[in-house]
Amino acid sequence: MSEMAPQTKMRSWLFAPGDSLKKMTKAGESQADIALLDLEDAVMPDSKPQARKMVRDFLAEREDSHRIWVRINPLSSGEAERDLDAIMDAAPGGIMLPKAEGGHDVEALDALLNERESGFGLARGSTKVAALVTETAAAMFTTGTYAGALAWPLCHGAQKICRPQSERRNNAAPMANTATHLNWRAACVCWAR
Repeated sequence: MSEMAPQTKMRSWLFAPGDSLKKMTKAGESQADIALLDLEDAVMPDSKPQARKMVRDFLAEREDSHRIWVRINPLSSGEAERDLDAIMDAAPGGIMLPKAEGGHDVEALDALLNERESGFGLARGSTKVAALVTETAAAMFTTGTYAGALAWPLCHGAQKICRPQSERRNNAAPMANTATHLNWRAACVCWAR
């Protein structure tokens, strides 16, 4: 699996929709450690083919593509391979995998990346991976399966796991400290130790 280069900083991430050159440019020019170009939630389904081309072209023009990452669509969506086919020749610094449901998803992504890295003449394992592991209910029960499958961070998205509860509560209170949220956060922390 990919390993993080010691000099890489990941303290701040700035997301930009992959179908907006203006926003991608602002993210790329920012002081954020990672500019993350989004092909998933920020892009409407009918705009995804054009967004892939825009992200690829943006990456190809950057001298700092090591700090430009791409959030692809989930493996289960049928769009992830199209995302990778479109962008990998431009060598993104990393891939963020949304809605990961266990180490098996990271291993599947690693296999897809290895194919494309070889096909595009990139060093095997040169594309880093971060997995968003708290976006589905099933993910909470598989956090421990990432051991050995991932040398990069597990990302914890409180907004996704809190949304169903907050909708039931009519957004009456912040959800950052609900039992569900705290359990998921604890699972990520325990795995990291």
